[in-house]
Amino acid sequence: MQNLSFKPSEWVLSALPVLPDLEVLDVPGISLLDSSMLYRVLSRTPNLKELALGGEALPGDPVDTIPALSHLDRIVCHTSWLPYLIPRRPITTAEVLCDSRVRVQEVFKILQKGSVSLRDLTLTYEYWSHSAWSPNDLEPVARYLPELEVGT
Repeated sequence: MQNLSFKPSEWVLSALPVLPDLEVLDVPGISLLDSSMLYRVLSRTPNLKELALGGEALPGDPVDTIPALSHLDRIVCHTSWLPYLIPRRPITTAEVLCDSRVRVQEVFKILQKGSVSLRDLTLTYEYWSHSAWSPNDLEPVARYLPELEVGT
């Protein structure tokens, strides 16, 4: 297993080879200008299993800009990355920094679009807003994510 963590400001894509053995990638800060570079790096990591992205996704990027990443099973990211990372991918573990403007039901609807059932989910709010959750929001969890394991 190989791990790689580096800042986007350190990326020299012309020198980055294909990394078939890379399984864990941690990118602590993504600025709006770095998303296209990120997509190129991800295209060189076909066997990536874990991905941690700091920052928010660029609004308006086509959802299909991220490569298939068919082995990706764990993500750590902001809610804005979910439409790019969840659909058609075998994500079983997600640690999500939630934006208080995004309703939890919207997050669950995206999370259910993975190719396998999510088993481990951590939702964290950087800034809490009473409008983010309501008592009724937890009811759809069983419907959207039936395999989710509840920790005690």
